[in-house]
Order: sequence, then C-alpha cells, then structure tokens
Amino acid sequence: MRLKTRIARITIRWRKFKKEFYTQKKPEIDENQKKAIELFMALLKNKETNLIHSPESSTRIIDSDFAWMTMTAKVDLYLLNIIDETKSTISHSHEIHIPKEYGYDMVDEFDLELEKRFRSMEVTKRRLVIDDLDKLIIKVKNQKK
Repeated sequence: MRLKTRIARITIRWRKFKKEFYTQKKPEIDENQKKAIELFMALLKNKETNLIHSPESSTRIIDSDFAWMTMTAKVDLYLLNIIDETKSTISHSHEIHIPKEYGYDMVDEFDLELEKRFRSMEVTKRRLVIDDLDKLIIKVKNQKK
C-alpha cells in the first residue's frame, strides 16, 4: 500500500478518536451556511456522486449531475463553492464561508465516505480478479482433457 494512503487512513482514525473524546464549542451559523452544509452532506451520501480529493491543495470536490461543490481550507474558515447546474442555460454559483469547526466535521465525513468507497472498490476489484482467475483455471483444466 502506498505511503500516502496509509497516512490518510491513520489521519482518519486519529480524527475519529479525537472527535470521540474532545468536543469543541461551535459558533452560530446562519441559514445559508446550514443549507450549504446540508446539501454537502446529502451529496456526500449519494452514491451517484463522484468524490475527488487533491492532497496537494487539500481541496475536496463533489461532482453530481445537478451540482458541483468544492471545499477548500483557508486559514480560519472553509470556503464552499456550489455550482447549481439544474438549469441548462445558466449555472448559478454560490460561495459560502463555513467556520472551521463545522469544516472539520465536513472534511472528516468526506474522508470517511471516500475511504468507504475505496474499500468497496478494492473488494469489488479483488472479487473480479478471483472470478477471472477461476475462469482461466477451468479453461486450462478443460483443455488438458
């Protein structure tokens, strides 16, 4: 396994551990921020979306058929860009500032979901390889007869 992948998995475990034992008081947020976080979480749980993470820039991207979201960490907040693609002629863009306390939770959820999808993909790939090898073994054994 690549070193970056191992580090990412250890980081996720550390965040989960820290979240269980250390709670931080969160500031009040307005309705726009609440709705943006709700949309982010809904898109995250949707299995039809594509999740993209750039470790170099720490940008997280969610791409779906009707919306595109990017989340970038700044010094004291997270910047959430939402592009609404439901209207074919005009795409609406929204920029929402998310306090870092909420941003940490969103990043953790994104990373956990991405990890789940990677694990699922690995299991599927492993099953596919095993099935292909089984078919080849049967084919080779049948040719000897």
